[in-house]
Amino acid sequence: MSFTDFLLDPFDTMAGWLQGNLLLPMLWHLGLSAWEDISYGWALIALYGIAQVFITLALSMPAERFWPLERWSKTESVGTDILYTWSTASACCPWSASCCSIWCRRASTAS
Repeated sequence: MSFTDFLLDPFDTMAGWLQGNLLLPMLWHLGLSAWEDISYGWALIALYGIAQVFITLALSMPAERFWPLERWSKTESVGTDILYTWSTASACCPWSASCCSIWCRRASTAS
């Protein structure tokens, strides 16, 4: 087993579980079974993004605690930054943009 196989196997397993237990039932329920083929790719992208956020947090939080770049007196706006990071890294923004694009394309060809 190579190093890349070691890294990819857990993601493949989790993406397969996520697709089979969450994405496919949701797509079938919403009548979007045509997207069944690409749902695994989106699950894999979302898992890679979430892993990226966790790795970034694991590396940057200790560094920021000992050598802070900025000091803030009010930290209320940090929540927006965290929400934006999670939504972009977990592929929510690209997925919703893709859905809107497909919907617009179908609506324009239907008329």
